[in-house]
Amino acid sequence: MLAGFTGTYHQKVDGKGRVSIPADHRRVIEAGQPNWQAGESSKVYLVFGNHLDGYIEAYTVEEYVRITSQIKAMKRSNPMRERLMRMFAGKSLVVDVDANGRAILNKQLREKLGVSDEGAELMFVGLIDHFEIRLKDQADIEEAEDAAWLEEQGDDFDLMACLDEE
Repeated sequence: MLAGFTGTYHQKVDGKGRVSIPADHRRVIEAGQPNWQAGESSKVYLVFGNHLDGYIEAYTVEEYVRITSQIKAMKRSNPMRERLMRMFAGKSLVVDVDANGRAILNKQLREKLGVSDEGAELMFVGLIDHFEIRLKDQADIEEAEDAAWLEEQGDDFDLMACLDEE
């Protein structure tokens, strides 16, 4: 059993919008797709809603179905139901990952990421139940912000102790 999406990877986009999905991420994508068979292409859901500032979130088929089922289960009278449908389901695409591990980021996705030229470097950041795709420059800013936050916590801060909090 795979623990989920982990690790940080650098990948370049070619002139046709093709990018290689990191092998470790592909294994999770394949495991999260019911009836997937070795040698077949797999599918990943890419969410690019306005709530995401300059990055894309990627979900396995199973995780995407779980989330959209939760949204559908909300009462129709709940105004957040419609908003979630528009921002999550309405701003997502299912993308094929070919047998070689490549996916095509269409123009809309490249614009969301700020990819303007061939060879742009992307970061794939594993976040257990999904992964983010960002321009490397933006990911570097996020890492610097995390480092500054850790510095503010003091020398005796134990990040794993946060798991004890509810």
